[in-house]
Amino acid sequence: MQDELDKIFSKPTRRDYAGARKGRIDITIHSDGVWSYRGSPILRHEMVKLFASQLFFDEGNYYIRAPEQTLRISVEDLPFLVVSLDTLNDGANQQLLVRTNCDDQFKVDEAHPLKQLAKPAAGERRVASSSKASAASRTATVSSADSTTAPELLPAVLVRDGLYARFNRNSYYQLVDHAEVGALAGQEQQLFIRSCGVNFPLGSC
Repeated sequence: MQDELDKIFSKPTRRDYAGARKGRIDITIHSDGVWSYRGSPILRHEMVKLFASQLFFDEGNYYIRAPEQTLRISVEDLPFLVVSLDTLNDGANQQLLVRTNCDDQFKVDEAHPLKQLAKPAAGERRVASSSKASAASRTATVSSADSTTAPELLPAVLVRDGLYARFNRNSYYQLVDHAEVGALAGQEQQLFIRSCGVNFPLGSC
């Protein structure tokens, strides 16, 4: 498996992807953050980080930039997973520092906002609502069967360029521990997270 992937990605990555042909590769990013190729986990962390660095989102699909083409992959939920959360300062000066499973580290702030995004249920997949969908609307889900159950909304944070990270169990509970209650912008009382001078709503109490 590793030899196959090395062969595909061994050449230098091109700089200009305008008009590059698109293909597909049997890579899946699972909801627990594990990457697999043809059903087998990719165990080399450095290889996963390399693929993640070339990952991008375009019109409802996720792609990896390969040397001569872009390859579409499957993503069960969101492409990244927050695996740790640390707090700097307290009160109004609080800053939340997160780290993903691919070793991205950043603060939750205006450039990396916290959002409530729907978690796909079994049988659902992610699609863009239109070709001009915003990064937030791109996380909409559709199902092959009608459903009267509202989608589950869970926190996620923007890593870069429309790519979001879900919080794993431990970091999720850490995040909830920092939640406050208040009325934001004249709205009803709701939970929110304060970080880097910005209040990020988490929904009604």
